[in-house]
Formats: sequence, structure tokens, C-alpha cells
Amino acid sequence: MEQGKNILNLETERNPQSAYTIRKGERSDLKWIRRIELEALASLEDQTLFAIEDEAFAERHLEKEGFILICQVDGEPAAYLMVRLPGQAEDNLGRDAGVPADQLDQVAHMESVVVTERFRGRGIQKILLDRAEQEAIRRGYKLSMATVAPGNPASLRSFLALGYREVARKEKYGGLERCILLKKIG
Repeated sequence: MEQGKNILNLETERNPQSAYTIRKGERSDLKWIRRIELEALASLEDQTLFAIEDEAFAERHLEKEGFILICQVDGEPAAYLMVRLPGQAEDNLGRDAGVPADQLDQVAHMESVVVTERFRGRGIQKILLDRAEQEAIRRGYKLSMATVAPGNPASLRSFLALGYREVARKEKYGGLERCILLKKIG
């Protein structure tokens, strides 16, 4: 696995039919990511549906623990997806799913995805997840995992439609119940 290296070999991907671009996240994106996380959280009636981490968490995804994908539509930032490559970390979701210890290094976390309100409903979450899974496979990962709040049926439906399956329900993020989702990708 290529965990711990900032070597995301993503070519900027453009789709002329949809006018979207997917690119690797950079340090200059971190303030924008934080802003849209806070906007997404503020827009929720039930704020337990979305757990955000501190800014250092996102920064570690640029440096050593994963990668970030940014989707732009007509040059405007529309969404991001943060992917974590947890290795043998205690909070590897594979432990919650019963993944054998010798396979935990094959688990990639689809950690956080936010689509700005203006661009919701255009399939951007699916595009980002597909691209992130491709990159994880390229790096040798075989399992993709995510968490979703049980009270967020739209997000849960999206993941299930993409081939994820619920393998457990556990408390995460300081006691918030989450569905633990798993998909075989490689």
C-alpha cells in the first residue's frame, strides 16, 4: 500500500459534457473545505447527522493519511471527498466489520463528502466516490468503508446504490450512532 505518501497520481479529470473537473485537493483548498463543512452542518436541522473534525484532520489527508478530491463545476468548487487510509489504526472501520487484522491495511475510508447546496442532486457524490475507489484500487486497496448516520436516509440510499452494504451499527464520533458500510473494490 502507498499509505502515508502524498503521491496521488491523479490526472485532472474533465468531463466536457457535464463541465466538471475532478482534481487532487491542495493546501489552498483547506479553508474552503472548512467553510462548506460548517455551512453543511449549520443547514442541518439535526446536527448529529454530520460529524466534522478539526482542520488538522483535513490537513493530514494532504500530507500522510490519505487524499482529498475536489470537484469543480464550470471552475467553481462544488464538492470535496476526503479519503483516509487508516492502516492498522485503532479506529480502522474494518475492525467494526470483522475484517481480519492481516487485511486491515487493505481498507480505505470514504471519510467525508460534502456537495455545496447549489450543486446537490447532480450525481457529484457518486462521481467523487467512483473516482476515489479507482484511486484506492490503483494503490492496492481492496475494501472501501464509510459511516452514515441512520437518520440520513438520502446518504444511506446513495451508498447502498453504489454497492456498499451495512455491516454494523456502532457509536462513533463521540457517541453518535452510525451505520458502518463496506464495499469490496479490488
